[in-house]
Amino acid sequence: MDNHPHLSGYCQQKELLSDFFRLVNSAFARAYNKKFKRRGQVVMDRFKSPKIQSDADLLKVMHYIDLNPKRAGITQHPKDYTWSSYPYYVYGKADPLIDPAPIYLNLGKTPKRRQKAYQKMVEFILQKDWKKKQPYSSVPFIGSPDWVAQKNQALKTANRLKYQTWKKNFKLKFAHGP
Repeated sequence: MDNHPHLSGYCQQKELLSDFFRLVNSAFARAYNKKFKRRGQVVMDRFKSPKIQSDADLLKVMHYIDLNPKRAGITQHPKDYTWSSYPYYVYGKADPLIDPAPIYLNLGKTPKRRQKAYQKMVEFILQKDWKKKQPYSSVPFIGSPDWVAQKNQALKTANRLKYQTWKKNFKLKFAHGP
């Protein structure tokens, strides 16, 4: 997108993903500030990184990413967006930044079959419900409603415990003086 990237992938440790984005944001800020002769922070918001339940949900996210420039009114079709993975998945255009997801590889036994299957899915969405935007960028989990509810409850519980621990430690620290 013109003001933020959309990526999908797998990372063994969430700390590695945070480290990656810290490096990318830092490098981008240096280059941007140098080009425009300015200083300071460029990227203001923390990246969103929802956990995805299944391969089928990952495929939905891949479609969401490829269709987002159309939904945002930047292009008429995902094939027209320069930074899209659509040309890789549909036309086999080489892209050193893309390693195909296993779910994509399972769409067909040959590259041509996979490309055709992916294209059919995207075209179906474009014809039927391309305006329906899934709020994937604002949720911590993507999957079945029951799984998402379970994960959200676990997250709430973990956050409540962290807050209680923080509150307890904060009171103890200041009860005895700084």
